[in-house]
Amino acid sequence: MAGSNDSAEKTDWTKVRKTCRKCGKEKLVVPDFGLMTLGGQPSYPQSMCNVCRIAIVTSHL
Repeated sequence: MAGSNDSAEKTDWTKVRKTCRKCGKEKLVVPDFGLMTLGGQPSYPQSMCNVCRIAIVTSHL
């Protein structure tokens, strides 16, 4: 399994596109989604783009 972690750490997220699960738009992971780290493991893209995440947070204020 260490091999899979090594490849995830070396991913160039500035070139990877992802579809937002909320708005359905396809965008670049960096800068449009952002990355998260779980338990010290390699970074993974957020499931929603920054625009959708901000909209959810501000709607609860």
